[in-house]
Amino acid sequence: MHQRPIYRVYDTVVRHIEDITPRMRRVTLHGDSLADFSSDRPGQWVKLFFDESEKGRAFTIRHWRPEPRELVVDFVRHGHGLAGGWLATATPGLPVRVAGPRSDFRFQPDRQLFLFGDETAIPAILAIAESLPKTARALAVIEVSDAAAKQKVDLGRNIHWTWLVNERQPGSLLQAYARHLLLSPESSQIWVACECSTARTLRCEFGRLGFDKASLHASGYWKSGEVEHVDTDSDY
Repeated sequence: MHQRPIYRVYDTVVRHIEDITPRMRRVTLHGDSLADFSSDRPGQWVKLFFDESEKGRAFTIRHWRPEPRELVVDFVRHGHGLAGGWLATATPGLPVRVAGPRSDFRFQPDRQLFLFGDETAIPAILAIAESLPKTARALAVIEVSDAAAKQKVDLGRNIHWTWLVNERQPGSLLQAYARHLLLSPESSQIWVACECSTARTLRCEFGRLGFDKASLHASGYWKSGEVEHVDTDSDY
């Protein structure tokens, strides 16, 4: 059985908290131990450990600032679970342990990149999009539960953004949109992160089109009806 490598743990504290949208809260972490931290690939994630808990929760690195030793993480405000409960009352100065970073995703510059995700994937999609060379061609399709969750994007790159507002059945519009695209495994690279069942459905459908692990990266960030879900089928 494949074993994941052991990653270093960093001690940090909350430096700053701000709301990006009514649905997204940004937390800036700081610590002298981050002097040795390195984030060299877009879409990398870390595990955060709150309130001395031994159970970590995975979050995408939104920004890494080496000089002030700041790690920025964006949270969807949902109010439940270990991270949601912590976020609701978090204040500057609170300790947070950080483990990582990790990622298996690597951009293939000879292909057009398609990014599919829901609200939980917005930080990762933005981080990946910001890292792309200006010559890259990409399409980002993001499903949100409310129009207020949309974020303004102006990256000066050849990226087309599509926001799908779905207040009823999570994942349904994302799946429908993906099915209508004519994607080729020879010229396209796909990245998916969203609700678990939607991610699995898209993984299977793209797989039938001929996409393999080199050209298809799919992860379930959460599961409908479960508070603390871990996606064992994740490509991370």
